[in-house]
Amino acid sequence: MFKYPTVSWWLGEDVSYIEIETPSITQKQIMDAELESNYLIRQGKEVTVEVFTEDTPEEILKDVRSARGLPDDHKGDIRVIKIEDIDSSMCCGTHVNNLKQLQVVKLLHSEKSKRKDKTLLYFLIGNRVLKKLTGCIEREQKLVKLLKNNPSEHAELVSKLQKHTKDLTKNIQSVLKSLASLEANKLKDILPIPLYFSMHKKEADSDFMNTFIREMGDRKDILLFLSTGDEKETGNIVIYGPEQAVTDLGPKICALLKGKGAGKGNKFQAKVTKMANRSEADELIANYFKN
Repeated sequence: MFKYPTVSWWLGEDVSYIEIETPSITQKQIMDAELESNYLIRQGKEVTVEVFTEDTPEEILKDVRSARGLPDDHKGDIRVIKIEDIDSSMCCGTHVNNLKQLQVVKLLHSEKSKRKDKTLLYFLIGNRVLKKLTGCIEREQKLVKLLKNNPSEHAELVSKLQKHTKDLTKNIQSVLKSLASLEANKLKDILPIPLYFSMHKKEADSDFMNTFIREMGDRKDILLFLSTGDEKETGNIVIYGPEQAVTDLGPKICALLKGKGAGKGNKFQAKVTKMANRSEADELIANYFKN
């Protein structure tokens, strides 16, 4: 239809694709190809196999399509698949006897191939189309219950929800930064100056900890042990303060909380998986400064 040579194809467990020799294909071309394919299936075109001997003259095979042609060292018969009034191609694979046996074709989408100037066109055939449609309907019904609106409005509503969530996240981050500034100022007002300070905020993130440290100014006379995330499992930690204390305690606390991290100078940070051990880390810091 569009005269794009087929370079390769892949039969997947759920979805298949053909690789065609073109940098891109438009959505209209995909729709037109799908309409034409299903029209030909409804026409019930016959599919036949013809075998030629290896000494068959080239002029007889001149109208037979092949993406790569025969190998130079080919020996033996040449198998040709013919689709009535449509196509004639060299192929050694299994084929239907009539296009109507395919039932229906659904062309899904295209994407660039890893190979230059090639495109992958994904498709479904036969019962796979029904399986896909069944899955889509089931998901649609679930979304109707969750979103409580008409399926035709799902995309619009989800877009609004995403924007609302983004705005809420932005507002929460702003509040948390203000809270970090407040907590830092409260610490700076404490007299006498503590040797260390420990704080965990479940709802916060790395920005909260960095804001807290920034609000403390250049003070490195207090060891800060800050953490965010789940109170028992995964989270993030930052240890900031006197360089020697950070060097001594950072790796030990990281190991205690089952994490992975690194430190440089006055700062050690890590992602941990055992926040439940945080009280033990506090005890480790307390004992360090007692000694």
